[in-house]
Amino acid sequence: MSASAALPPETAIHVTQQEARALDRQQRQRRNETIMRLKSQGLTNAKIAARLQMHEKSVARIVGQMRRA
Repeated sequence: MSASAALPPETAIHVTQQEARALDRQQRQRRNETIMRLKSQGLTNAKIAARLQMHEKSVARIVGQMRRA
């Protein structure tokens, strides 16, 4: 890319932030799917939390949200 075609810093920051948010959403979606798969296998919130290195209350909150969705 030539210097004249470089993005302004504000635009580059905005694009980078958008890409980071999209990646965060994808990671959360995969984590939530993993939680629900483990839940369907009969694991308790505590066991899921330990396996995924999360707090048990976070797992419970996610399970509740996914079931309401």
